[in-house]
Amino acid sequence: MNKSSKKFFSENPGWGDFLLLALFTVLMTFHPFYLFGEINFYELGLYLPGIDGILHGLIPHRDFFHLRGAFELYLPALAMQLFGDHVAVLETCFYVGNVLVMVLWLLVGQKIYSTRLIYYLMTLVLIARAFPRVTFTYWGGFRYVWGTAAVLFGVWFFKHARPVWLLLAGIFSVLGLFTSIEIGVCAIAAIVGGLAFSYFYKIQDRRQLRQGFLYYILGCLLVAVPFLTYMAAQQALVPLLDSVYTVVAKMQKVINVEYVDTIPGTPWEVLTILINPVHKNFKHLTPAYLYIFLFIYLFWRARKKQLNTTDACLVCLGLYGLIMYNAAFRLIWAAQFEMALQPEKILFFFLLERALVTMDAKKLYYFLKDKLNMKKDVAQFKIYVIRILTFALIASTVGYAVQRFNKRFFVYKWARNTVLGKERESLKPLYGQETQEVHLPRVKGMTVPLWQARDLELLAEFFDKNTQPGEPVFMYPEMGAYSFVIDRPGVGRFLMTTFAWFQEPWHEEFMQDLQKTAPRYAVLIKDLGPTFPKVYFKIPANKKKFDDVDQYLQAHYTIVAETPTMWIYGRK
Repeated sequence: MNKSSKKFFSENPGWGDFLLLALFTVLMTFHPFYLFGEINFYELGLYLPGIDGILHGLIPHRDFFHLRGAFELYLPALAMQLFGDHVAVLETCFYVGNVLVMVLWLLVGQKIYSTRLIYYLMTLVLIARAFPRVTFTYWGGFRYVWGTAAVLFGVWFFKHARPVWLLLAGIFSVLGLFTSIEIGVCAIAAIVGGLAFSYFYKIQDRRQLRQGFLYYILGCLLVAVPFLTYMAAQQALVPLLDSVYTVVAKMQKVINVEYVDTIPGTPWEVLTILINPVHKNFKHLTPAYLYIFLFIYLFWRARKKQLNTTDACLVCLGLYGLIMYNAAFRLIWAAQFEMALQPEKILFFFLLERALVTMDAKKLYYFLKDKLNMKKDVAQFKIYVIRILTFALIASTVGYAVQRFNKRFFVYKWARNTVLGKERESLKPLYGQETQEVHLPRVKGMTVPLWQARDLELLAEFFDKNTQPGEPVFMYPEMGAYSFVIDRPGVGRFLMTTFAWFQEPWHEEFMQDLQKTAPRYAVLIKDLGPTFPKVYFKIPANKKKFDDVDQYLQAHYTIVAETPTMWIYGRK
């Protein structure tokens, strides 16, 4: 590396660097065929019935149950008001949200890194490792945007001491809280923890910190008070609180998440995996080493009385990432873990940068030779070793990113095949399968497997002919998304019916609604598949609730039509 290049990469990253890397991020995550593929109606079923309810004037939690916060539904509902009420709009919202999260992390990195080299290397790994490339059209999205934005504004406050940034951090913290309680808790803990750290160690003026904290509280109240007042006025506040308590305290007792993997359940199990590199879950615990090293780094700087505003940023970012990382252990092979790696990667490269700055070749040479009285050739040899390690870091980082881009990212593979003169058709989703573009009012512009297209068309055709708008249709068990597809309301508050299993009174309410409504038609999936019984039937109470509904349907309904994967029942 010549002197000019070394000077360039050793300088602080600026806004130009951010814009360049943001453009790179958008390009690398671009997927022109993101609406090609089998539609995941389970994941989208968490949102589509609620969005449909909002579009028809219903109130979340009072009129229908939603697994997370109501704000998770209002943004896509607004998007559907603007661009049309069909599934592709929701998938686009998730796509845009997941890319925006990555861009916001680049803004965080731009403030805490002191060298372009590390900023650029971090971006490569952040995209390659932590972008949810499989689930980006139906999972994550804007709930992570709110949390990341709160952390970003917290970092800007610690760097610039302007209280307005904490006002914005408060707004986005509560947006996150009412979108997903987990994200809100992470964001609030991060901001309050960073402020407390700075206050305790007198990193910033304490009067300024108190003022900033008041601004943060004000920002939280600006969102919380109007929303909670509205929910109370709509008689939805008590159902909201009941839903939050139930999801936090009881959901994990109803859903068996260990069907995918064995989750470390005790400190001893965690320690055993941490020291066992061949364990299948070892890679999931490696971020724990990062947080241990971060604690040691901050402790060392506190002992040396060298703490500054960057360290307050690290505490803010570290708390956000650590809590998110711990929460991801409910399902460590899922997308939650990838999202938890985003702040972890930023912190990892910060510690690498500190190590590289500390090992500056010229300074280290004179330190070894003059202070430690090493022979010139020995000191020079150690410098060579450090330079080799630095080169290895760069090469391995770039190589790792390129390897993942080459296997997993559409744009990179498309460009690679174009340059090499190879065919590109096989890169498209669903290549080699029979496909069809769907042209239904609520599912359009999407290319899906032929069997799924037939499912959707036959279902929509049947209910267009045999029901009136507004007539309830019962979808069972986890088929709430299809209520949106056929534009007919479901039965009761629990449109994803397994959510009624979270509480015994909820199941009783659900059964009463089903018997009272007595819909003319019900739709059941033909094959539950291997996953559903593993997730739910391991718990006997769930099987009993399932059988309650099944027995009611068998007693009062008979099959009148079918699609490739569903039975349509009519009331006897």
